[in-house]
Amino acid sequence: MASPKNRKRFKKKYRLRKGRIAVATIILVVIIALIITLIQKCSSLDTASIDSRHIPVAEAIKCGREDAIRVLQTVPGTMARHNAILYIKSRESKLRLSGYNHAADDYIDAVTDYLEKHKPLYKE
Repeated sequence: MASPKNRKRFKKKYRLRKGRIAVATIILVVIIALIITLIQKCSSLDTASIDSRHIPVAEAIKCGREDAIRVLQTVPGTMARHNAILYIKSRESKLRLSGYNHAADDYIDAVTDYLEKHKPLYKE
């Protein structure tokens, strides 16, 4: 049988080992959480904040003009016109939600420029 003195030493060593493992686990969890946060922040950075030069997205501008032409081809005040306008807004939202903010800006700018140039909205 182990003496009471040896038992106390064993319990003390066991508690110390258990405490060290707990501290090491907490530190490891904090480090992993920081790494995950860093990765998420880096992957969600908008390129506009990194590079102030804006390169136009030609395909977005082309699609914006085509959708604006579809609005012009509809009769003002009809459901077809409202549907065409809603389609434009939904497309812009999809681009933004997908992370293509520059393309969404170019798309909506092309639509508004074209529509302002031809003044079609609500001539009822």
